[in-house]
Amino acid sequence: QAVTNALEMGGDIVELGVYRGGALKFIAEISGRREGLNLIGFDTFEGHVGVAEQDGHVHVDGMFKGGGIKEVEAYLADPGIRLIEGDGSATFPEYAKKSPRIALAHLDMDIYQPTADALPLAFELLAPRGIILLDDYGFTSCPGVKQATDDFLKQVSATSFHLMTGQMIIVK
Repeated sequence: QAVTNALEMGGDIVELGVYRGGALKFIAEISGRREGLNLIGFDTFEGHVGVAEQDGHVHVDGMFKGGGIKEVEAYLADPGIRLIEGDGSATFPEYAKKSPRIALAHLDMDIYQPTADALPLAFELLAPRGIILLDDYGFTSCPGVKQATDDFLKQVSATSFHLMTGQMIIVK
């Protein structure tokens, strides 16, 4: 539903934390690969980088290392999806310099620091009524995502919904 709503607003759909590409493929299928729609995925493709104290004891550096960007590109098999390799704390701000508007940002990075870094910029670029979907907000295995999100929400005026499935939706 978030993807369908985002399509009405115009703007890019971005995912930070691609892993093996399952969610990005799903987003592409739901969007119908609409002409002019930019689908962009950001990932280190090397697993977690910078696991912090806020992340508890489940996550470790290198966790969720998939088969690399080439494997994900082969799985997606969609030239309309652009993948950007590297630490999102650096690559997402570079992307932001050229892309003024996001309709949907799917954040699935599992840990505190990349989530804390991405939220303010994603919100700044978000179209009015745009959506940020935090995949891991309510999972006890991802306490850093909850902390980063709660800290962020204290600083902005936004509507947020904690879903029973564990995700958090923030609407600008």
